[in-house]
Amino acid sequence: VFRAIDDPAPPIGVAVLSPSGQKIVDLVLRELPTGLPQSAPPVMFIPSVKGDYAIEVKELRGKQRGVATLHVG
Repeated sequence: VFRAIDDPAPPIGVAVLSPSGQKIVDLVLRELPTGLPQSAPPVMFIPSVKGDYAIEVKELRGKQRGVATLHVG
């Protein structure tokens, strides 16, 4: 689930990088999956190794961007 202070302008790029730095998910979304009724489906991936996965979210035509780290251990 993504929560933004300001509503991002679509399209929105979502990328997930493995602990080795390889991009394993690269999507362009029209709206973020917020968990609200009728929002976009969640972005899902299956971690293959233990480590820190980087999740990057950014407006493709704007300046908003964010990065999160998911630790799998």
